[in-house]
Parts: sequence; structure tokens; C-alpha cells
Amino acid sequence: MRLAGWLISLFVLAADAAADGLPLEASRRLERELDAGTWLSLATSPDGRSIAFDLLGDLYVMPAGGGRARLLLGGLAYEAQPVFSPDGQWLAFVSDRSGSDNLWIVRADGSGLRQLTSSDDESVYVSPEWRADGAAVFVSRFRPDLNSYELLLQPLAGEPEVVVPIRAARGEVRDGWRSAVGASASRDGRWLYYARRIGRIDFDALNRWAIVRRDLASGAETVVVSGFDGRGADRETFFRPQISPDGR
Repeated sequence: MRLAGWLISLFVLAADAAADGLPLEASRRLERELDAGTWLSLATSPDGRSIAFDLLGDLYVMPAGGGRARLLLGGLAYEAQPVFSPDGQWLAFVSDRSGSDNLWIVRADGSGLRQLTSSDDESVYVSPEWRADGAAVFVSRFRPDLNSYELLLQPLAGEPEVVVPIRAARGEVRDGWRSAVGASASRDGRWLYYARRIGRIDFDALNRWAIVRRDLASGAETVVVSGFDGRGADRETFFRPQISPDGR
């Protein structure tokens, strides 16, 4: 994707940066004028006027019609995967600014920065998505101890709820464990779509994932995209569903 020229700042750590971890201090600042980027996470505001994106661990907002991007959050922390709230006033995103990977929110003007989760281990958070009422955020958390992703619902205040657990029961065999990533919530608050993997995750191979629709009221799930049963179907994999604005 090509963008109008915008400014990116890179902070270089001093060789003698604090040995005891965060906070780190930058020793010098490099500025570059860029007009293109790769591997970006994009989010469109509900009114269609703005795009939020990440680049090299910083968050930016720019007009959807083109123009100069505005730095929303920058510095030494690595921030990624921004997504607008249903009213367009907030962004949820993932950041390591606490010293570990966690879920954060910030107002679209850069104010009101707040940490929602408090992990201090090796957990990794991915693919945040707001609930339709804007009062909570769905997010997947990778559990290194189980080598799988669980899907959580994190309210803006309070403790998270496990929506899709990795194990249906404590004694369940590993081949039946589930991973859930890439949540997409319908605007009417009824449905949640996500990518599901049943069984072990092998990061050195192409694993088969399917798209599932979950009824948020009953918890019932239906597989909606799972493959086309032709040659190579065992290697087909589907990720990151995104519901259209009309919900169809």
C-alpha cells in the first residue's frame, strides 16, 4: 500500500542502556520521510474517514482518502494491531510498553492511554476486536505452556472471561485442543467469527484452520469455511474473517 509522505522516527538505544530492563532511554533520534510500508495492520474508523495502522512498532492515523499520517503512539515500546471501537472514539491495540505483551486502549486523539490486561509472563496477545457495545474487547492469547491460543473477552474494567478455552475439559487429549484467533464481531452483537484450529500447532508446517461462527448468546458454533475437499484440501487454511458493515 502506498501512502502520501509521512514521517517516521526511529529511536536508537545507547549501548549502556539500563541493564535492569524498562524503562529504556533513547540515545539519538533518526528521522526518515516514507511513502510506503509493508506488513501493516489496517483499521478503518466506523465513519470511513480515518485509517489507523502500525509500522515498526508505532501507531499512526491518517485520512482514508490519503494525506499525511499523524503519529499516535511512538517510542521504544512495540505497538501493533490497532482496531477502532464501534463509536470511533477509541483504539484497542497490543503493546509491550509494560514490559510484557498486553492489551491496551487509547483515544483516537492519543489521550486516555490505558492498560487492560496485566500479563507479566511470556503470553502473546493477538487480533483484538471490540464487542458491539464497545464495553469489552475480544482478544486471543497465546499460552506458551499449552502451545495454543485461547480467546478472551476483556471488559474495559474487570477480569477477562475465557470465551473459547483451549481445553474443553482438564483431561482432554492434546489432539482435541482448540486454538482461536482473528475474532470479528457482528454489529448487532449476535455473532462472533474467528479462525479455529483443532489439534496441535506445528509452527514448522502449514496447519489447517477453519472459519467458525459463534452464537454469543448460546455459545453454539458452526463451521462456515473449512475447505473445498479437492486435491491438497488437507493443507487448506483460512484466517482473519472480517464481516461486512451490513453483516451479510
